[in-house]
Amino acid sequence: MTGKDKENDMPYQPPAVALPKHFLARSLIAALAVSCSLSSWALQAPSKLQVPTLAFDDQQIILVWEKPADHTDIKDYRVYANGVLLGNSNANNDRVSPAKPYIDRFYEQDTANFHYRIGIHSYTAQGLKPDTSYRFTVRAVGADGKESADSPALVQRTTKVAAVFDVKSTAPRATAAASIPWPSRLRSKPVPLAAKCCCPRASTKAARFISKAT
Repeated sequence: MTGKDKENDMPYQPPAVALPKHFLARSLIAALAVSCSLSSWALQAPSKLQVPTLAFDDQQIILVWEKPADHTDIKDYRVYANGVLLGNSNANNDRVSPAKPYIDRFYEQDTANFHYRIGIHSYTAQGLKPDTSYRFTVRAVGADGKESADSPALVQRTTKVAAVFDVKSTAPRATAAASIPWPSRLRSKPVPLAAKCCCPRASTKAARFISKAT
């Protein structure tokens, strides 16, 4: 078999395999660049969503979380319960925070914009049902209104409705000793033995005091 016959017997290769190696390298680099650019502009999701100790009852749950490492473009956060939007953290803080007027006054006096504006990383979910579990997630919101992916989910249950007691009906009744007039109770108390043994004068004065009270 001649060399020409060997060339004719070689299996067929698709054109893609026969392309120069540098073309494939450029395609791979372009794909990586696109993926990196997508992740660079996308907002990062909040982390460590939690409920502080005892920060919930039968009608509301307080949520807190940590901002992502890259939070420059984040302007607000949106909170979801069971996949339904509850609201934004900034608007919620305006309604429930007692410190809101003082913070606003502080920023009004900062005409040079020297201080950094704080971001609200909490939300008070109100109007919830007693003894009910809720699945919460939080999303970061950019200046353009676009949202990040969901934060890790948190499941929290509200408490049962607390029992109400009538303090008047459950108040303890007066004891027999408490109903005795004070002078009578004083007469019923003997002079302490320690006073008799250690200080005769104190014993005598105590006895005189009791005799006057009677």
